[in-house]
Amino acid sequence: MDTINDVTDEAAVADLFEGLVGVLRKEIEVYGELLSAVRQERAILIRPAVDKIQESNARKETCVLKAKMLEEVRLKGLRKIAGALGIDPAGINISLLLNYAGYRHRDELRDCQLMLRPLLEEVRKANEANRLFLESSIGSVEGSIRFIQSILYPGTTYLDSGEMKRQAGSGSFLRTEG
Repeated sequence: MDTINDVTDEAAVADLFEGLVGVLRKEIEVYGELLSAVRQERAILIRPAVDKIQESNARKETCVLKAKMLEEVRLKGLRKIAGALGIDPAGINISLLLNYAGYRHRDELRDCQLMLRPLLEEVRKANEANRLFLESSIGSVEGSIRFIQSILYPGTTYLDSGEMKRQAGSGSFLRTEG
């Protein structure tokens, strides 16, 4: 169905598009909050404090839960629009809906789409940068632990399998006499 002939059907579909645009705008707002939280997390990770990390995690979890709820509402709205337009709900997306929307909704949907794509990409990149920072930090800590262990337990011997066997150390750095 390329056009909607019945005025009542047209009004109902327009209301559905209006609802979809509203949900998309809320998603943009929530993903903006998430991006802000992920960016702030980086500063917290550089100078960590347990309470700040927990606060940051709670903020991100709240944003993610909001985003999931909005996604469910958006998908429900998309299915309703697909049903009203007689198109397969499995393949529906914003780009496809642009072909069916009226001028006003088409522009609003396109604007939301143009805002959401780069916003989601920024969230992904910021989150990835934080993940790499954490992995690097963990690697440094593990290296320090291995170094300290090599000082505490310096003697090793080889097992028959070729693996190194650690000897129990005294557990102290200094040995005093007298």
